[in-house]
Amino acid sequence: MSRKPKRQRRDPSQGHLYAGQSPREEAPRPVAPMPTHGGSAPAVTGARTVVAAAAGPAPTVRTRDQERARFAYERVGAVVKENWAREYRTQLYSLGANILRSGLSVAVGFVQRSARTKNQNQSEAAECLLEHLIGAGLPGLSGHKNGDAFGDAVRGLDLDGYMLASREALAVVTWLERAAQVLIKDPADAMERDDSQAGDGDA
Repeated sequence: MSRKPKRQRRDPSQGHLYAGQSPREEAPRPVAPMPTHGGSAPAVTGARTVVAAAAGPAPTVRTRDQERARFAYERVGAVVKENWAREYRTQLYSLGANILRSGLSVAVGFVQRSARTKNQNQSEAAECLLEHLIGAGLPGLSGHKNGDAFGDAVRGLDLDGYMLASREALAVVTWLERAAQVLIKDPADAMERDDSQAGDGDA
């Protein structure tokens, strides 16, 4: 009587739904997505939950006027401790008035002439003012290394470019004036306030 061949034992790890696990181990249960409020739902990969990284902060957006204000206060703040700070303020006020009265080309010419004077305070204040105009990035006038090149570029603009540069220069100078009024103290301002207060007291 022939014997039946023994049935080979099947390795439980072969062909099992969760291969490589002990038969007694339970299969991992899928993790349900976590609820989110206003964000994207986390993605489920196998038995692990992958939460999408939160987006970083949005870049700061500034208006053109905010950029002018920041530029002005940074530049004037560096002038405050100079011996010629009040001279800078005086020339700055004249520059704005000259742009309105005579145009940008003539106004820059006045500053260039002050930069060549023998008076050291006037010369240094004018050179600093020219540097601030050059650094303001006026349309069609950026990238010049000195006041002479800047003045030549102003005089070489076409009509449309000249009008655009003049408007932007006036806007920048206005903010420089505001910063100078706040940061550069003038004894004459204190005297005017004292006279005003004295007049109010007499009344």
